Amino acid sequence: MLQQKHPLPRYRGTCNGRAQTKAPATDVPKTKEIATERTNTRVPTQIPTPIITPLPIVMKLYDDFNGGNLDSKKWAFGPDPGMTMTQQDGVLKLSADTGVCSAGGCGGGVTVIGGNTTAAERPLSLTNAIEAKMSLVNEFSGSVFYVLLKIRADLPYHSAYICFLVENSNELYFECSSDISPTHTSKRISVARNQYYTVRIEVDPSNTTFRAYLNNGLVDVFEPSNPDQIKNLKFIFSVLLGVGSNTSGSALVDDLRLGKPSSP
Repeated sequence: MLQQKHPLPRYRGTCNGRAQTKAPATDVPKTKEIATERTNTRVPTQIPTPIITPLPIVMKLYDDFNGGNLDSKKWAFGPDPGMTMTQQDGVLKLSADTGVCSAGGCGGGVTVIGGNTTAAERPLSLTNAIEAKMSLVNEFSGSVFYVLLKIRADLPYHSAYICFLVENSNELYFECSSDISPTHTSKRISVARNQYYTVRIEVDPSNTTFRAYLNNGLVDVFEPSNPDQIKNLKFIFSVLLGVGSNTSGSALVDDLRLGKPSSP
């Protein structure tokens, strides 16, 4: 019998230089509250045969993470204590140390600030796709560890669409979710350690439909109930790490692309 899965902890890093604070209990739920809905045991599914192959991205920003230091002209770095991000061997390594997180978990990451604009917030007319190769390495210990791509709309309570690679004591899987109305969680897809997965999120500028791809196969579609409210807003694009309490682990990120899909 499968054991119950650990909920994902709240990401509590900084974004664009400002600390994110906990919302009141009556607020729209954030990442942690979404995750607590995912407690029913589900059998991981296999990656489906690709239905739609994404078009190449016309890049506003690209980083292969070569060189010794993270490019401060491209990224803002906002970790919680005990979390580190380093460029080594041509990849970005995100790590967390055991015992540094509170009972609610902690997180950190990099937010896009560079490219063809210096602002973190970007309209969908300028940028509506983010893609990266991501891998969970064999350094996990504890409750739950995840690396994710995140697109956050400039709505109250930081509403977002996110796609994770997750490891807990029971399984490793890929999943996407959103707290943009209506709340949404995709099916889980089994993944493995020490293997790169190409993760991509696109937002349709005309109707704000979110699409997630894993290894160039379409695996999730999310249609917000309030497209007219959000399609003219600006969005923030991030690569983040989150861990539960008393957890350590590392993930690798490479070949990050940000921009717009090319015309067919």
